[in-house]
Amino acid sequence: NEEVDYAKTLGIDFVITDHHECRSELPTAVAVINPHRPDCPYPFKELAGVGVVFKLVSAYEEATTGASRREVAMKLFSQYADLVAIGTIADVMPIVDENRIIVKFGLAMLERTNRLGLLALMEAASFGSNPNVRPVVENRNKTDKPRKINYTYVGFTIAPRINAAGRMGDAYSALKLFTSPAAPQSGLRWWQRPCEPGRRSTTGRCRWDRSGRDGYGRHTRYPGRWSPEAWD
Repeated sequence: NEEVDYAKTLGIDFVITDHHECRSELPTAVAVINPHRPDCPYPFKELAGVGVVFKLVSAYEEATTGASRREVAMKLFSQYADLVAIGTIADVMPIVDENRIIVKFGLAMLERTNRLGLLALMEAASFGSNPNVRPVVENRNKTDKPRKINYTYVGFTIAPRINAAGRMGDAYSALKLFTSPAAPQSGLRWWQRPCEPGRRSTTGRCRWDRSGRDGYGRHTRYPGRWSPEAWD
């Protein structure tokens, strides 16, 4: 609340979205959008944070274009369902009602995604061992054989690596992963191999050194630690 009040003194307006239980006193923002608000009549309360943002974008599109709710939903789903699905799964939201629709559309879109950053992430995460994840160059124009992507793959392979960017380095790197018009040639190194139980240091970082060996002396395919600067 203090941050919003201070921003108002600078002439900055805030629109806040959230999906957690509300505090007793809401910030004095231009709008606080949260299905858990006591005065919110929206029937479905289990949207992820990304789902709430998707609803805000949909409402804005509907209001500014005059299109019907169905038209807007289909248009935005065709553009962003994969990202909304990843966020919904990563937030471990119940896959019921609207979330089921989001995830169904999103997983189908992920199987044929043209987002080069996501393709590179899936390729890196598979270490080339998954026959359903072909190299980025091949994937860009191929639609005959979709990858097999499901809730478990996103929840345990894709989402943790995306979350790791903010926890271990710079969250902006994950944003660049989604928005980059070109496939990253580097910068995915610590997304390429998961830390197994018992292989984390006190900071949560995999125990790799620059010689290419992990904490148990075994060689890894991608030596060195990842850094955000590798994107540049």
